[in-house]
Amino acid sequence: MSVVAQIEEKLLSVLGEVGSVLKVLFEDTMQQELQVVIPIATQLVAQIAADPTLVTSDQKRNAAIAGIGAELLASQKQIAPSVISLAVELAVQNLPKPATPVAPTTPAA
Repeated sequence: MSVVAQIEEKLLSVLGEVGSVLKVLFEDTMQQELQVVIPIATQLVAQIAADPTLVTSDQKRNAAIAGIGAELLASQKQIAPSVISLAVELAVQNLPKPATPVAPTTPAA
């Protein structure tokens, strides 16, 4: 299943009937914009997550939005800011979860 399809499924499950109505109204435009911006967001968010100089969520989010904006500007594409924000949030949700470290056990005395 494509990332766009996963996103659509998540949104519809969260929004319920309202989401179904919005889907009909905005499906073509939003889907076209998401298909452009999701790959960019996914790549940039992964790079930013690995950048140790960006510590806070705000720094990471701002860097992702700026990077996406620069890529879109270079390709002369216009995407609504709300779609860019949505793409960043969805890319963050699709990041691989870090392995949870297992605490060492101490032998019983």
